[in-house]
Amino acid sequence: MSARSHTAATPLAARVGLALLVSALGCGTADPAPEAGPDGHGSFALMRVERSRFDGTLPGERFEHFEIEGRVVRFSGMDREEASTVLGTAELFEPEELDTCEPPTSVLPREEMVGDQFDSSEIELVDVGVIDVRAGDRAIVLEPQSFPGLMSLLQGAIYGTTDGQGLAWEQGVDWTFASRGASGIGSFEVAVDAPEELSVLRIGADDPAVVRPLVERALDLPIVWEAGRHDDVVRIEIGWTQFGTEMRLRCAATDDGSFVVPVSLLRQLPDPSMLTSARVVVQRERRRPFGAGGLDEGQLVMSLTETFDARVR
Repeated sequence: MSARSHTAATPLAARVGLALLVSALGCGTADPAPEAGPDGHGSFALMRVERSRFDGTLPGERFEHFEIEGRVVRFSGMDREEASTVLGTAELFEPEELDTCEPPTSVLPREEMVGDQFDSSEIELVDVGVIDVRAGDRAIVLEPQSFPGLMSLLQGAIYGTTDGQGLAWEQGVDWTFASRGASGIGSFEVAVDAPEELSVLRIGADDPAVVRPLVERALDLPIVWEAGRHDDVVRIEIGWTQFGTEMRLRCAATDDGSFVVPVSLLRQLPDPSMLTSARVVVQRERRRPFGAGGLDEGQLVMSLTETFDARVR
């Protein structure tokens, strides 16, 4: 299988938008997406399951983290993208274009995103009662947990567990999230089967299971993995720390087994002496839209994430 080379997306195409989360709401059709601006308002729900693996301190050492979570959100005084960015959930929304990259950008702490422009804005994390989660023949209940809030902007209830409570990742198993609804949000139920295991074969010239992959700033970076389902999405990220600021270069690819991060963007990485904590992240995700009364849109996302420490030259 031959890797393809891709050019950078335009800023508009590279932005991750909530407008693509299309679903039928109740018995009717969703209202048009609210425009950006001080009068923007809307609502969405995100149900998410992620298994992530990452390098330890010893050679060949790998750790695993498993997380199940839910967010039901109402917002005002901002648009969907701004709300999802403040929540830290922007990456969960479907890219507007595949087989593209966006230029390197800084990752601001959430507190720095909240400036004077959001003085009249509000994000409510809605308590919809318990959310029942089932994986195959096993089930758990997610209880709403009080969220301490971020200044006066963000408050409400969150749902989640980091230990799985007896649920485990197994490819092909159906996962179902269901709620009877509350607080002006109707009932919903959505299901999706867990995607195939993600096996990253090569990063550049290296097998990441054997050696820390090398990112050459003067060369394209081919990434090869075992292909999955064509309607799944693979997200690729090169991240690093530069003078205390987290930076990242992100791409989105069709799950066909290969992608090339173009040298035109890799040249924008700083000299190796100016960066630390370099890493390459490869993530496979599968999603299903859903609707409910009182919601503009909803999405269930299943993702497998492999993170490898990297070298830059």
